[in-house]
Amino acid sequence: MEARFSLRLESGPDAGRAIQIPIEGITVGRRPENKLVLADTSVSGKHAELRVGADGVVLRDLGSTNGTFVGAARIVEHTLKPGEKIRFGSVQAVFQDAREPLAGAQTAGTLEDELAGEITLEEHDPPAASSAPVRAPAAPAPGLARTSYVQMGDGPELRPAARQPQESAAPRADASQAGEGLGELSDERLSRADREKRPLATIAVSALLLLAAGGAALWYRSRLTGSASSANNAPVAPAGNLLGGSYSFEGDAAAAGWSGADGASQTLFPELTAARSGRSALVASLGANEWALSSATPVAVMPRRALVLRAAVRRSGGVEARVGVRLIGADDQHPPLQAWSVPIVVGEDWTPVELSLPVLPGWDRAAVQLAARGAESGGRAAFDDVALLQVEEQVPPAAESGDYKLYWLGDARAGAVLMRVEQWIAAGFALAAAQDVPAGYPPRTANATARGGDGMALSFGALDGERELAWLVNPNSAKQGLATIGPGGYRARQREFEATPTTSVLVGSGYQMVRLSWSEPLPLRGSPVEGGYRFTVATPAPFELSLQLSFKDDRVLATRAADAAREAEKAGRLGECMRGWGELLSKWPFEEALVKEAEASRARLAQRGQEAVGAIEADLERADFFALEELYLQCEQKARALVDAYAGSELGLLAQAAAERAANSARTAGRGMRGTDIERLRAIRIALPAQGRLAALLDEALRQAPPEGGS
Repeated sequence: MEARFSLRLESGPDAGRAIQIPIEGITVGRRPENKLVLADTSVSGKHAELRVGADGVVLRDLGSTNGTFVGAARIVEHTLKPGEKIRFGSVQAVFQDAREPLAGAQTAGTLEDELAGEITLEEHDPPAASSAPVRAPAAPAPGLARTSYVQMGDGPELRPAARQPQESAAPRADASQAGEGLGELSDERLSRADREKRPLATIAVSALLLLAAGGAALWYRSRLTGSASSANNAPVAPAGNLLGGSYSFEGDAAAAGWSGADGASQTLFPELTAARSGRSALVASLGANEWALSSATPVAVMPRRALVLRAAVRRSGGVEARVGVRLIGADDQHPPLQAWSVPIVVGEDWTPVELSLPVLPGWDRAAVQLAARGAESGGRAAFDDVALLQVEEQVPPAAESGDYKLYWLGDARAGAVLMRVEQWIAAGFALAAAQDVPAGYPPRTANATARGGDGMALSFGALDGERELAWLVNPNSAKQGLATIGPGGYRARQREFEATPTTSVLVGSGYQMVRLSWSEPLPLRGSPVEGGYRFTVATPAPFELSLQLSFKDDRVLATRAADAAREAEKAGRLGECMRGWGELLSKWPFEEALVKEAEASRARLAQRGQEAVGAIEADLERADFFALEELYLQCEQKARALVDAYAGSELGLLAQAAAERAANSARTAGRGMRGTDIERLRAIRIALPAQGRLAALLDEALRQAPPEGGS
């Protein structure tokens, strides 16, 4: 026995399938344990349930991510009426009741098709023979039905109700039954009257039917799209559109090739709404702080040509909407690049958006992205007529300097790429608000400009809240060399490091080196990641980042500094030597050989100085044991020599401290000696050999000691 209630799926691979709703009800979701399994990413694991009760079927949402809708309204619980349209995420269905006519309503393709079936004028019968009585008009053919349109739920959609065959008109009474006193009409007069009236009647009926058809069509289109003009604007994809059939989101495959982002609050799905062209657009209904992001299937693109993304965007309430393109590398040496349009945050009309970006060597695929987010209040976002085109002309660089070119990605300055000839050096460079939006949604970025010439400079505008500037270094450049310079000096980097005050970052080596610098020390973090090495710096706003790309003059200065450091070491001025190598590392670390020599020399001299200071410290401990002035004076002399050698360095300061300690101890040695101190020295003297400098010093100290019982 068939159930009274059922669902008919209207989208997806099972479109047209009817699912019975038994008395115990069903659950709907993506997981296999549901009675109705919908394998669509917009559907939650356990999305909704339908329960049969005394009042009919109750539809209840089970906390789904993308919501359950009846018509255009998102519901928590709703008692269904026959013919109401339901949407689970982006999967559409119609509720049917076998006892109601709407349960068998057929879905018409277009209103024009239905009206064409109605406005069918039948040929009149030829005049009857003069002896025949007056006959009633012929009944319509049994197959001819009259169609009416009904609104489905609270939404903007209209569906044709079931065609009901017209009842045959009751036969007219012939003249003999027309009533008393009417008399009889001759056949000739009846025939003539019929011929005179028939053309006028035909014209009148035709005109009325045409007017009714036109009015119904306009009303239907107005309800469907919000305006007659938009419905008349049939979608026409531009030539060369790389997105193919998903241009205007029409038909059963409207959302084919589009997928939602992991972690998104909502999903964009096709909806019969105020489309810019055709009948549907890609839509998301967003609450406060909810967001949606959908990506098209990546398409192949050609390098050294520009991509142009065109779309129509509409938003309402507190929603912002934007479009973007994600460039995908040909291998793991080329990271994904992201370009975004400026977010649309005001106005509720359709807004045309166009975004141009370069396709650089090493990137060969592109995926269009559509994103929307609700702020403190929610609203709706709609996207229509999305086209991705590739043109011959490349987007010009934002700045140039020698072999280097910098390209911005997108109107929102979502990033930039620094290229040297056809190799990328670094990518990123978007000054973004930290922790401003949910992970996965494009952050707010500061407006930025770039200038070239002798090097490059990137200037970033104001941006509220905490800000971060991040960029990724090419893995090949990172292997050649990575270093930072700050108040703590020059530091080579390859591993992860925490926030460190920094003023410069060095990338690469030799003639492929790039120096990124800013005016004051800022906390910089770094870590190796997939596809390169990532730097992140917390910045003020406005902020300027300088890129040094040529080092010809600096290499001359570095050579001079190296020569001076070598001469200082030969002359024994070790502190001056260390300062010279340190200056080379902080100002001119551009020749790999000189950098290695500077680091090795500084390490060698530092170790030698530390060992010398350590030896003096050991001598001072021995002098403290004997408390002999002469020993302290020897320690002071050694320390003073070390101070002269390492003057101006940290080791020189350590040697100075040791010298001062030795001098102070020498001044107080032997004074206030007690009897126990004298006995200790005598015992030490007995243990020492008869000869030796130390024994002589000890004998002299004992002779000068006060007699027993003295102070």
